[in-house]
Amino acid sequence: MPWSDDVSGNVSKQYNAHTNVYIQNTCIPHKKLAQEFSVRFVSTSTFASSSEQLAGVSSDFTDDAWHDAYDCQLGQDVIFQITEHLLPADNPQQSEDCSHIGVKGNRNCRRDTVGGADAEKETDEGYEALYHPGTPRNADDTACVIREQLRVACRGNKDAVQSIQTRTGVKDKLAQFWVEHLLASAREQQDHLLKDPPTRDSRLNNKGLKGDARKAVRLEVIDTIQDSLWNWFVDLPPEADSGQRPRDLIPGFHYNILLSRRGARIDPHRDTAVEILHSFLLGNDKYVWHETSSPWDKKKEELFAVRLQATDIDGLSIAPPRAKYLVQYKNSLIGKHFKCLQQLAVFHLSDLCTDTIFNVWKATGELGAHLWIPEIADMEQYLTDLDILIGNLLDAWAMFDPRRIITKAKLHILTHLVNNIRRFGPAILYSTEVFECWNAVFRMCSILSNHLAPSRDIATTLGGMERFKHQVSGGWWKDGKGGYIRAGKNVREFLRCSPELQRRLGWADTSNVEAGIIHLAPARKRQSWTWGELFQVAGSHTVVTGASIELDEQREGPWIQGKAVISQSHDICKENSWVFFNFDENAHAGRILRIAQHADANGSPDKAMVLVEHFDVFDHRDEHFNMPILSRSQKVYAVNPKSIQFIFNAQHDCRTGRCELADSDKVVIQERLRTKISVKSVVHRDDGRYILNMHALHNAHLVRSILPRSLTTPVPLVPDREAFHRQIAEGLRVSGPAKRAETQAKAKNTREKKKQAAMTLPAAPGPSEVGRLAEGDVA
Repeated sequence: MPWSDDVSGNVSKQYNAHTNVYIQNTCIPHKKLAQEFSVRFVSTSTFASSSEQLAGVSSDFTDDAWHDAYDCQLGQDVIFQITEHLLPADNPQQSEDCSHIGVKGNRNCRRDTVGGADAEKETDEGYEALYHPGTPRNADDTACVIREQLRVACRGNKDAVQSIQTRTGVKDKLAQFWVEHLLASAREQQDHLLKDPPTRDSRLNNKGLKGDARKAVRLEVIDTIQDSLWNWFVDLPPEADSGQRPRDLIPGFHYNILLSRRGARIDPHRDTAVEILHSFLLGNDKYVWHETSSPWDKKKEELFAVRLQATDIDGLSIAPPRAKYLVQYKNSLIGKHFKCLQQLAVFHLSDLCTDTIFNVWKATGELGAHLWIPEIADMEQYLTDLDILIGNLLDAWAMFDPRRIITKAKLHILTHLVNNIRRFGPAILYSTEVFECWNAVFRMCSILSNHLAPSRDIATTLGGMERFKHQVSGGWWKDGKGGYIRAGKNVREFLRCSPELQRRLGWADTSNVEAGIIHLAPARKRQSWTWGELFQVAGSHTVVTGASIELDEQREGPWIQGKAVISQSHDICKENSWVFFNFDENAHAGRILRIAQHADANGSPDKAMVLVEHFDVFDHRDEHFNMPILSRSQKVYAVNPKSIQFIFNAQHDCRTGRCELADSDKVVIQERLRTKISVKSVVHRDDGRYILNMHALHNAHLVRSILPRSLTTPVPLVPDREAFHRQIAEGLRVSGPAKRAETQAKAKNTREKKKQAAMTLPAAPGPSEVGRLAEGDVA
């Protein structure tokens, strides 16, 4: 899985452009793909584009390229091939990989041919097409269009080349260099053979040659120039042996190398999968946040910040939100901020935005949770749900702004997620976040390079790091005698026993995590209880115990306070964590009240106990949030730690409880000192009703597998989507031309103002006047 993008080699804001290529082995376990340890450096350059670099490494991916290795389990040599599987990147880079004109073109989708001029998109058929995948592009057709552009460039007609690019949406970065060169050469030769009397074709000097006959001669000369330039062009590069290859365009030299690797290998149009970081978080999430926060005044910003900061984030696997920062720099947020807002914002926006934009938030959260699912049990059901959720999001945008899908290509590109996931698996597997994180490693190598030959120096440094990773992780290599050896046991154990080295190499080892284990509280803070004191936390609730708790053997002796328990999904669950747990072979939802372990347990989960406050899950969803409702059942379950299945996130239903803001006991801390400024927080009135957060990304697949299907099935936002889209298109055909006419009038006005301003400017002083002014200054 090769990845490429432009990266700054500086930590400062001054941009130091490098184009990098990294690679990952998609055959390794998917959990390892999310770790920086699995990223491999390929190349970097401050001059060569990604297409040129990929052309340089393409020899390793050919059908006849075999690589030898050592299979340490079989104890013998093996050979293997490297096959490109997909091309993850941000949208501009993926457009370059596909030789596509980009998201600002009329045909702004790299995957299909939908689009056209605005008037075409406003027709019933054109507007409806934006909500579905269109006719797929393919590498052969794109290569033919590039050939056509190069042939036309040999005629010196720049407008014709641009017309082809606009009509087809094909613009190859490598071929564009040759297009500009051919245009210049064709014009030069045309001036020589058509315009200059001494050198032009002798027939054109005949003044009697007029009309169609003169045009025919001019066209004949242009055709001759075109053929001459084309023959010269296809014979490039001059150092190549023309007898060894056909006289034709060479992929990787004349145009994009990826367009020639079709068939069983890769098709850049089909295999540039929709990337959820840049297309969803930095696309849809960014749009809806901007539309929501732009109208806010300072009072509303402060209200949202207080609500967001008071949110319970347990079970979300995200850092505490810096709510004031998010509001203060609301137009400069990055992916991690939008990931936080996507999961939490909907609970705090009921009275801070319109109903139409609130529908967009709900559709965003529901789709986002589906996209971050790491495992798919039933592919067909998942894809059916995904198709409905994508349609809901696009229709919610259409209700808010019918032109949004016309102007924002990142919304249409979401329609291709269904085909991508069917082909490649869950979208999170080819998210580029791990590559973006690995850029920090490259950046440090760039800063510490000699800056004379940065590409070579960075490659040398990263090559040494890869060698070190191979050695400490137990890899094998050939010695001087041709045999295979590896590092000693102490070197291999160094990686496993050194958390600091693991952190620096981006490696996480979860093999030693065991479900049901209790982590005790620190000794100086640890409490102990008798059997009677243990259940006082239940208050007036009914305590229910199961057969897994050995009551008779464990009544005597102190019980020691536990800090956390490891669930079956390897989540760290603490007091007040929301969990699903098993009791009498049924799944229940609840909130942990107390974790305790018998003094004689010696780490055994069989002599430990978790008290869980039970909550009923209603058989219907909340109408406002479209999420399941949790209600206290007045029961507390005493369960074995192994019964804890997984953690989830729930939010208090502040809308129904009408919770308000008030000063809390917390104070603002500045420079590690406590001030007297109190921190506002949300005071919950009713503590018995909660909303199960279905927008949460962590364990989203487990939540949906345990809840009844009636609580998780997506419901279409619009019953008849085609009729709804036709109605919108009808309105656009009225507002669209008027808006374009207004834009043209404004542009004309601006041009006239600039022209008038240029005419009224005083003339620049001549050389003699400048000299006199200088002499006067000296005097």
